[in-house]
Amino acid sequence: MRHKVENAGLADKIVIDSAGLGAWHVGEPPHRGTRQVLDNAGIRYDGQKARQIETADFRAFDYIITMDHANFERVETLLIDENDTEWPVLRPMMSFVENPIEDIVPDPYYDGRYTYVFDLLDTACEAFLKDLKNEHNL
Repeated sequence: MRHKVENAGLADKIVIDSAGLGAWHVGEPPHRGTRQVLDNAGIRYDGQKARQIETADFRAFDYIITMDHANFERVETLLIDENDTEWPVLRPMMSFVENPIEDIVPDPYYDGRYTYVFDLLDTACEAFLKDLKNEHNL
């Protein structure tokens, strides 16, 4: 998504960040399978390190995008527990794609399908960016 936003000349208007619910890989760079796919696509990832989502993210970002149903439900619970009326938009990533071939983004860590996941996310990020441009007149 960061790459698409930069290529669209919108990096000064759209801030992209990534966080997980678990703390397993906090501080680590992207997985080597992800890095290989990104290298092949010519997409930079320097400086990116895993971090865990924080409640401050719910106020800092306008959108929280999840990869699967379990993460969506957990983030939704965290939002409800925050008891804040100013929630960010919470949506599954694949919900931006019309007639998606998957309704979730599978975790390639377990099956090695990094290229497949990249292709899913490439399509979803393109659709999300289009929605952002339309909704915010960018």
